[in-house]
Amino acid sequence: MLRELIDEPAPEMKAKRGRPPRADLSGMSDDELRAHRTQQARVRRARIAATEEERKTVIRTADTTRQALADAAMVILHEDGPGAERIMEVLSKVFDVQIGAPMTIRAQCRDRRLKPRYVSYPPMTVRETVRKLRSII
Repeated sequence: MLRELIDEPAPEMKAKRGRPPRADLSGMSDDELRAHRTQQARVRRARIAATEEERKTVIRTADTTRQALADAAMVILHEDGPGAERIMEVLSKVFDVQIGAPMTIRAQCRDRRLKPRYVSYPPMTVRETVRKLRSII
């Protein structure tokens, strides 16, 4: 009975639903493997872009999450709202060698020169409009 089990070929593994069968990459050279992974990344990014276009929204990935948090920080710095000082502290830790970087970033947010990707700044107040017009004249 044991001999029959040993001589029998291994049963085929069932593929998981909705997932293509795994490709055998063991015979690929380094260049072929790199090209294969590059192609897979292109396909994955195209699929995410198509889903975003279809749903008319941003799909949450690590990059989009970082960008959304950066946008939120820009709006808070622009409005000088609660938490702006904490954001300035974090920026000063990040740019510890570049002393003026946090203040420059805050000034760029206030002047709307640093543009958020996913949201927009609130409408300009009368005070901002006058300041901008005076700088042009």
